[in-house]
Amino acid sequence: MSTLSRALFILFCSGLFPLALPAQFVNFEDTWKEFLANEKTSNISKLTQPSKEEKIDYAKYCLMYATTYFCGGEIDQSEKQMSEIRSVGETAYNQIPGFKERFTDLEVKIKAFYKVDRLWKIFLLKRSVTIADLEGIEAATRVCEKGTLAKYNHMASYAYYCQKDLTKAKDYFENRVLKLAERTTLKVADVEGLEKEVGTTKKLYKGLTALGKAWKTYIDTDQSPGFKPELPLIQCHVEPSIKVHVLRAAADLCERGAAELAQIEKLENTMDEPLSTAVAKKVDWLRGEVGKYTGDEAVLNKAWEEFKSTQELAQGINFGYEYCRLEDQIKAYIMNGAINFSEQAETMLNKIVALLQEHAPQMGADTETQLQKLFDRYQQREEELKALNSLWSSYLENGDTLLEAYELAAAYCDPIAQTKAWVIEGSFFEACMEGKKYLDQIDALKREKRLKYEEDLKCAVIRLRQKVYDCRYWELVLQARKETHAERERFGPESAKIMYGDLNSDQLPCETTVLYNPLGNIGIKYIISTYLCQEIDLAKMGDPEYYKKIASWVDSKVLQAYCETSMRCKEDFFIYLEGHTDGHAFKGARYKKSLDIPEGTIFTHYLDEEVAEKNTEREITNSLRSNMELGIARAWTVKHQLDFMEVPIEIGAYEHPDDEKGGEYRKVDIELNITNLLLDFYEKRLQELLDASGIGKRPDDC
Repeated sequence: MSTLSRALFILFCSGLFPLALPAQFVNFEDTWKEFLANEKTSNISKLTQPSKEEKIDYAKYCLMYATTYFCGGEIDQSEKQMSEIRSVGETAYNQIPGFKERFTDLEVKIKAFYKVDRLWKIFLLKRSVTIADLEGIEAATRVCEKGTLAKYNHMASYAYYCQKDLTKAKDYFENRVLKLAERTTLKVADVEGLEKEVGTTKKLYKGLTALGKAWKTYIDTDQSPGFKPELPLIQCHVEPSIKVHVLRAAADLCERGAAELAQIEKLENTMDEPLSTAVAKKVDWLRGEVGKYTGDEAVLNKAWEEFKSTQELAQGINFGYEYCRLEDQIKAYIMNGAINFSEQAETMLNKIVALLQEHAPQMGADTETQLQKLFDRYQQREEELKALNSLWSSYLENGDTLLEAYELAAAYCDPIAQTKAWVIEGSFFEACMEGKKYLDQIDALKREKRLKYEEDLKCAVIRLRQKVYDCRYWELVLQARKETHAERERFGPESAKIMYGDLNSDQLPCETTVLYNPLGNIGIKYIISTYLCQEIDLAKMGDPEYYKKIASWVDSKVLQAYCETSMRCKEDFFIYLEGHTDGHAFKGARYKKSLDIPEGTIFTHYLDEEVAEKNTEREITNSLRSNMELGIARAWTVKHQLDFMEVPIEIGAYEHPDDEKGGEYRKVDIELNITNLLLDFYEKRLQELLDASGIGKRPDDC
């Protein structure tokens, strides 16, 4: 049964589905009331979609379906419905009781969905999550989308396990995750990584039960029963895995003691906290027993196991070179030659060759493999240097780039070769993110080895510094832009609100609106709409005191807030005036005072969704012949009162269609376009950021 079918069935059974309406399943308002009354509503009956012109009903319809889609896991569809709601606008939907609360709640839950999804992806990649991370998205616990709940609760279980709170960890897994996975319609296979995580965790708790019994037997009897089950390794809490290794080692010290101890010590190296007392005592006992059997081999074998996996030794060379078994001696030579490759590889290989020629000892497959690796690496050194020099020539010839695919060695013994490799790496591997790291390495190596560069390398390093500088500089530019935008978004609406209050009074018969819009990166646009809700003589539109308020506000509250003495912020300031006429046919009008609109006056004409730049075809004095001339006259009358501001003013006439009649369509729009208002603010903030960053001056060209 589909989600929609289930919803219809539930509504039918609950009496919300009128039987007398086979086509229109349910009254729209009844469905809306039921939706508001039920916080966990995820499904609604099939409703006829209202027209977008019916903004109230359309907003309700979209919110109900946005919720249904979200709960069903159809996030894209839910987002589409939310976008439709935003297109309706707050002015419309804020009229609906209870709408904003449910809309905001769904927005929060959708954000929680994405936050959980991002955290889940990080968790799958890094196996790292904390309770603090999850508490930051508490809203996820209230979502109806089961995949989000499963991921959130599984991560919570994992986080509590990492905190060694196994009771909470198991409770979250068994009573939340498993119930969702096994007792609901959730298909774990459809959630990225969840099926594997659930399987691993089930195996973990099954293994922990068996481990608890085996460990108790070992503690009570001092005899290890061994441990055959597989226990998944959870890296954040490795003590259970260490117990397994102890049990297996204690059951057969001679054959498995050294190997299991090596695994234990590897896990110990990953721990941030010490082992519990009981486990630590058993590990210490095992270490002593293995030492009795293996002597110095224990140290060597531990190093060997680490080396085979990583080709490195975290603790460096901490073993000797004299052993009963010649193979162990060869292992020691191999590790020294590989780890100290530049200095010791050739010497260690000569010693190994001499030992093989004199004694021909038997070697295991691992030893032969690692010896071959060392020999191959030694042979490749010269080839790598040759390849690097060829790449370097190509890199310089092509303007600090490479046109062909390339591969660099992990490290070069020659410091100049290494420097060239780092220059290439710093240029190609995200110079903005990694370039500084490579430059630091280059500088450190130069100081350590007291290097002197030839001209080509010297200039290449300088060009890399320039790249890194440019990246940091543009980061600061973007930061300055961000802060400038934030300041504009604070000031713009606030100042528009103040102006709205100043322009509206009891004496003004019609409302004047003030709208703020951002303009470019540093500009502000105010649209002041003066409505002619009554039949007012055009002369009324020219009240000087009314427009002095606007000019005074712009000068004292806007320009002076951000303009420095140079008044650069006033550059490119222009005004656009647009007179609107409603859809009533205009029969003409005459005025005692001439309007004095010259022939050839440029204006923008809006008619029937067409926009055209035009010139008046006659001088308009005491009479108006059309709605177009009326719109021009309304704009021109306002222009007369604003000319004193000494900024460019453009006018336009907007003729509304026949179906748009009334005071809301008779108005004059005053657009104040202050293009460079925050120029000084932006430049000042950018300079502050540059000074604080310490990046200084851009390096000069070589």
